[in-house]
Amino acid sequence: MQQTKHIITTVSVLLALSVALTLGALGAGAIGGGFSVTPIFPENQLPESLGFFDLIVKPGMHQTIKIKITNTTSEEVSVSTITFTPTTNINGIIDYGSPGIPNETLSVNFAEIAVPERDITLLSPGETRYLSIDISIPDKGFDGMVLGAIKTINNITDAQLVEAAEEGTIINRFTFSIPVRLQIGTDAVEPQLIFGGISTRLINHRAAIVAEIINPLPRITRYVTATATVYPQDEGESHLLFTRGDIEVEFAPHSVFPLAFVDEAGVGLSPGLYTAVIHLEHEGKVWEFKEDFEILATEANALSEGALNLQAAQPERSLFGILADIELWMFLTLVGILTLFIVVIIFTIKVNRSRKDFIKQKRR
Repeated sequence: MQQTKHIITTVSVLLALSVALTLGALGAGAIGGGFSVTPIFPENQLPESLGFFDLIVKPGMHQTIKIKITNTTSEEVSVSTITFTPTTNINGIIDYGSPGIPNETLSVNFAEIAVPERDITLLSPGETRYLSIDISIPDKGFDGMVLGAIKTINNITDAQLVEAAEEGTIINRFTFSIPVRLQIGTDAVEPQLIFGGISTRLINHRAAIVAEIINPLPRITRYVTATATVYPQDEGESHLLFTRGDIEVEFAPHSVFPLAFVDEAGVGLSPGLYTAVIHLEHEGKVWEFKEDFEILATEANALSEGALNLQAAQPERSLFGILADIELWMFLTLVGILTLFIVVIIFTIKVNRSRKDFIKQKRR
């Protein structure tokens, strides 16, 4: 029981740490990679939101928000800061950690309205410095919300790279991302999801069919469940090529969720006509998409060339071809077992005949 408690405690700590690193749970500051980052909340911060900037703004408003960066080491630390608009990643979650490509429906890009006062912050050992981010709200305002992220990264110097190369070690880059949500009002925007098309690509060096689901609105839509299938048109739904079920997705505003059917088995994608069927649900609302598409021979060949897990096609082989590949010792073993099996059968038949003859003679 005591060991179980230790395991649960350890797992809880690791989960808490991963949340802090990934989403910037920074209400009291996050530490790692030689520096810590803490948001300084302004007066227009919504009080119920902890760990990220959640601001009520006005059209044409200019505001400066600040973050505190502290060097937690005994050496000089260099920290870069960027701003960007989060998107929905392939795992169906909002990615505050790395810039993506927002959908074309995006009208207000956080990276364009939120500008850090400097790109790089140099910190002496133990030093604390404040970094300002200037935010300019468009004069015409915006509907719904603008979602953003402030990302800080510890820079790696050329000297560190040389030292790591000489010692054969790996240098980790630590990042902290603080989510930012800007709202002019808190009125809810009704959710809407639209189909964006189907394409093929390589994902982690594996062939994949990708269906794009778009959130065209300035709102976060969470807890969307998705099920999807792909089948060849000439064979119908009874011969499913891919199936995915019970996917839970959260959509960032104006983002695209790449719903991927990945060829994990490495059998390859064949040219032909296919149909994708996608079913989405959110709080009682349902979206159904059915799309016919074609995989061209050029696409299939390109994917096959780039896929690292592709299994080589096995040609039809004759019995003699199969026997030719069998090792000699295996062949002799098989022959020995077969011979022994035949001998046992013959011996059993002879014994049974002898017993029958003996019984007949005894009865006489």
